[in-house]
Amino acid sequence: MPLGNGRLGMTPDGGISKEKIVLNDITLWSGGPQDANNYEAYKSLPKIRELILQGKNDEAQDLVNKDFVCKGLGSGGEKWGKYQVLGNLEIDFNYGNLKPDEITPEAYHRELSLDKAIANCSYKVDGVNYRREYFTSFSGDIDVIKITADKPGKLNCKISISRSEKSVVKTEGTELQMYGQLDNGTDGKGMQYQARVNTKLKGERLQ
Repeated sequence: MPLGNGRLGMTPDGGISKEKIVLNDITLWSGGPQDANNYEAYKSLPKIRELILQGKNDEAQDLVNKDFVCKGLGSGGEKWGKYQVLGNLEIDFNYGNLKPDEITPEAYHRELSLDKAIANCSYKVDGVNYRREYFTSFSGDIDVIKITADKPGKLNCKISISRSEKSVVKTEGTELQMYGQLDNGTDGKGMQYQARVNTKLKGERLQ
């Protein structure tokens, strides 16, 4: 269920034992300033025009694909660089003495309210009702996940954040941070980024 505020986005999968939430930031792009122009491309233009006039459109297209391409180094195998996923936020849930293969959720339900721009996931495990709500704030420019249980002491989870490359994760006080620098296709010093995870607890303990 994708959610976003125009810049930040998240896609929760609604997992019971482990939830994986894909995080996005529209500005996260590899690559960098470069002259990617192909200054030899114009030499093929007369032949391309000739093929089109002869009705040989496939041959003309093949020539366009061969010669009308940029020459920049880009990054990630793409000439112009490419959009990058920010990373994954994972929440591992602990349901007491229950092992993962023993967890049998009841009344599992997921919903996306388009008019309220809120997604939710609810279910019952071992007599406890759990609920998660997800939304993104335009004014605060944050992704928000609210997790609740209807019995005290039954909400136990571990939160982690990661991405597959060019990332460092650390804790700063009670804040979880992930940061790094993307490739730019030339000297490796592309866009820098940082993602921060904060928790707000009510009647619980953070460790």
